[in-house]
Amino acid sequence: MSAVDAGFAEYLKSRALFADRPSANVTGWGLRDTTESEILSPIALAADAQTEADRQLQVLGKPLAIDIHVVPGRRVDLFGRCITVSAGRLGYQAGQPVFVIGVEPADDGATTRLTVVRAL
Repeated sequence: MSAVDAGFAEYLKSRALFADRPSANVTGWGLRDTTESEILSPIALAADAQTEADRQLQVLGKPLAIDIHVVPGRRVDLFGRCITVSAGRLGYQAGQPVFVIGVEPADDGATTRLTVVRAL
């Protein structure tokens, strides 16, 4: 049996495959050299993991903003989902993707307050 690097052995024993992607955006904003993001999914192929890493880097490889929006109806179904928001305020581009990290329905159910994370 040949010796295996300890870091590589941990990688092989882990429950997940990991993909690293460098980002000029992170260093361009004066942030630390790496942004860590970990999502466990049924991705089995390394090429698919690289594609997923690229997708995450589009959002997480930049400074983030947390915003609050009030939307009509009781929308607790949006919690944990990536949605698109069109708003002239707050510097949103048309149909900008955001990740919903909080929902607060109004007592009467007429509106829901969404807390979202978006890339600047």
